[in-house]
Amino acid sequence: MIEIADTGRLYELSIDGEVVGRCFYRDAGPRRVFLHTEVDAQHAGQGLATKLIEYALGDCRTQGMRIVSRCPMVSAYLAKHDDFDDIIDTPAGVDGPTPGQ
Repeated sequence: MIEIADTGRLYELSIDGEVVGRCFYRDAGPRRVFLHTEVDAQHAGQGLATKLIEYALGDCRTQGMRIVSRCPMVSAYLAKHDDFDDIIDTPAGVDGPTPGQ
């Protein structure tokens, strides 16, 4: 069974309790900046990254957040699908240092 959970800094995709995919992000005010998405090699080619990205972007919409992509996989997904065009934002102002650094 596939499950996806938001841990507060990344979305994790699990199959039967084993984490096999991750989508890392950080929040910058009302914008969620997607940094990197990965799926373990033994699960590549099964469409899991797409499921993970769709979930993460849908979660942004539900939470009223805007999307900034710094992740090539998220950017590729957004280029092929227009479902989230209305909540895509520019990266202006999100690339500064992380607070506290």
